[in-house]
Parts: sequence; C-alpha cells; structure tokens
Amino acid sequence: GASAHRPAKRWHIGRYAELARDIASRGVRPVVVGTVDERDLGRFIGVRCTDARDVTGRTSLLELFALARGAAGAVGNDSGPMHMAAVGGAPSVVLFSAESDPALCAPRMSSCNRSPTKTAADGSATPNASSTALNPDGCGFTNSISLV
Repeated sequence: GASAHRPAKRWHIGRYAELARDIASRGVRPVVVGTVDERDLGRFIGVRCTDARDVTGRTSLLELFALARGAAGAVGNDSGPMHMAAVGGAPSVVLFSAESDPALCAPRMSSCNRSPTKTAADGSATPNASSTALNPDGCGFTNSISLV
C-alpha cells in the first residue's frame, strides 16, 4: 500500500507478486496487508501466489503490529503499515519512490543495519550514496531503497 492520493509511491504490483512467489518458494508464507481500497491489489498478488495470505482491509493497527512481531521480515512501500512493521520489530525493507525522501520519511528504530540502494524500473539495484551519507553510522533507519 501507499496513500491513495499518492500512487506514485507504489512499487509495481507485478513485482510484489514476483516477490511473494520467491518468498513462498523459500518456505515462508507471504502475508499481504493494505486498506479496504487495496483489496484488488491483494487479490492480484493472491492469484499469482496461491501461498500468500491476503488480509487487505481486515487488519487494525494493533493487528499489524502483532503481525510484525511474528514476521520473518516486511517489504513494502513508504506507508503507515511499514512504520508499524518497523516498530513491531520485523526486519524491514521500505521502498521509496522519488515522491518521498528516506532521510525524512524512513521509519525510525533504535538500531538497524541500513543498506540504501536505488532501484531502476527494471528492478536492478545500485548503492544510493546520497542516502548513505545522510546516516553514516548506519543506525536509526530501516533498510531503504529508492525507486528511480
């Protein structure tokens, strides 16, 4: 998910479906979260990854936090649920578009390993030197990836 009024913050849904299949192939069950308005996106992923559990539109903030506490990890757009995942303790990778600045918007944590990268439209990733310079000690942010 991402704010409905800011769709440019979203990673392509097809990429999420690919990621869900890859995660499932490693023996981990993907769980898709989002708002009621994102149910079509959850179904899209569920059709392409039958091992995924789609709970879009059916979780409260407290339930998102509880999911994060037991999660092997979380991957998502710069959104409220990703902030909840980080606070809940799930190892998190937050995907940023040009619409938001990880230095200002990344979920804050007490400690983490940060590996900023830029991801091109084709899915390839390269180190994001500008983000690295923003937090030289590597603490205080979840992993962030800027989509270019």
